[in-house]
Amino acid sequence: LKTLREMSHSNTEIFLCVQVRCADSHAHFLEKASKYGFSVTERADDLREMPDIRWGLDLDCKILHLRAEEGKKVEQKRKRRKDSKSSKSKKRRKKH
Repeated sequence: LKTLREMSHSNTEIFLCVQVRCADSHAHFLEKASKYGFSVTERADDLREMPDIRWGLDLDCKILHLRAEEGKKVEQKRKRRKDSKSSKSKKRRKKH
């Protein structure tokens, strides 16, 4: 999610094909996606309209549509800068 977010902008749309093998892990992924600034919509019905992708239905795949929300990306970057400044300070203190 971090890499997807770093590479996205306000018009980015990402489609992921996933299998939900663990409900807790899937819920965690959806929660983290929101924290990284993505809105997530399930688009599993889209698979029914794609005749060449019948295997997706056979494997119980879900299509997740992630859309980047620009404001959230800015918050993530600010937080990282602050964290990196504090770790640099700690490194300086250890040297002295």
